[in-house]
Amino acid sequence: MFDLHRKVAVVTGAGSGIGAAIAALFARQGARTVVLDVNETAQATADAIRAAGGDAIARRCDVSAPDDVRSAFHDLDGELGRLDILVNNAGIAHVGTIEQTSPDDLDRLYAVNVRGEAAAEIGALRVDDHDEAPSEQIDFHVADAGALQAPHDFRPHAAVIRLVGLDDRGVVPKVGRENVANHAIGFMRREPRRRWDTPGR
Repeated sequence: MFDLHRKVAVVTGAGSGIGAAIAALFARQGARTVVLDVNETAQATADAIRAAGGDAIARRCDVSAPDDVRSAFHDLDGELGRLDILVNNAGIAHVGTIEQTSPDDLDRLYAVNVRGEAAAEIGALRVDDHDEAPSEQIDFHVADAGALQAPHDFRPHAAVIRLVGLDDRGVVPKVGRENVANHAIGFMRREPRRRWDTPGR
């Protein structure tokens, strides 16, 4: 498929779901995988990877907390000294019409899905900046089709997710000149998407 030996890959939101699957795939292809998540599920993913013969370390990291993100990438820089791949997968959803959505709901969506993604990008670039022989770095974002099409009770969520797309467009010209490739990938037919396709939704 592809060879990731001698590569270091960081996956945010890798404690479960798509993030855990991406981390496991990268490890099977030879990468040293850093599993980041807000709770102990990060350790469970890393343990499963190691049990299958892969190389993984786990770090608790709340991407909505700037100090958490800075600390995680600072530790990564000191321990591994390089970063080749970042998968910005961490994200949350909100179900509710605009009338059912509070300012706190919007703040939480923004903190995780927009500010958290930007913080991880900055952390990754700083690791690369300190590498004496910088390698090509690849930055993946797990895109959300809900930004383009959403039922009425997902529209506040979709409005915030659109900002992630704008951030991706801003990152590409900036980091494209610094040996960094930026890709937004999607979409996947997950359970929320299947519900959206139900007649009457």
